[in-house]
Amino acid sequence: MTTPLEDERLAKLAQIAVLVRDAEAAYEKMYDVRDQRDAKWQYELAYDWLHDAAKIARGLELEKEAVAYEERAQHIRKVYRHQFMMPPDLSA
Repeated sequence: MTTPLEDERLAKLAQIAVLVRDAEAAYEKMYDVRDQRDAKWQYELAYDWLHDAAKIARGLELEKEAVAYEERAQHIRKVYRHQFMMPPDLSA
C-alpha cells in the first residue's frame, strides 16, 4: 500500500510521461502537416509540453530529467526555425 505522498509522486511521473509522449507526437506531426500555421501549432505544443514536463520534474527534484526535457524543447525550436520558418524577403 502506498502513501498519499507516494501516490501524488506517481501521478506526477505519469503526467510527465504523457506530456513527453504527446510532445514527441506533436513534433512528428509537424512534418506531416501541409499548412505553415499547423506546423507552428505542432511546434508550440511540443515545446510547451516539454517545458511543462521539465517544470513538474523539477518539482520532483529530478533535475537531470528536467534539463533533458528543456534541451529537447530547444532542439525542436531549432529544427522548427531552420526547416519551417521562412527567411525574410530582403528584396522588398
